[in-house]
Amino acid sequence: MSVMTIDTRPARDIHIGCHRHPFEPATAACERCHTVHCSDCVVFPFRTRNKALCIPCALIAGGIRRR
Repeated sequence: MSVMTIDTRPARDIHIGCHRHPFEPATAACERCHTVHCSDCVVFPFRTRNKALCIPCALIAGGIRRR
């Protein structure tokens, strides 16, 4: 028989890190790919604070593609 443990820490103690920089706190989630990013990895291309895009998704939205 196994013993089940329950995490009783408050939600504010849980650290969610950036997708690229795991030790930096995440500040926004990408609207396109839904990954969380720090302030260095996210852009707001439409000049609003509610539509954040990560840099790779912003490049794709701008029409830049890999070859």
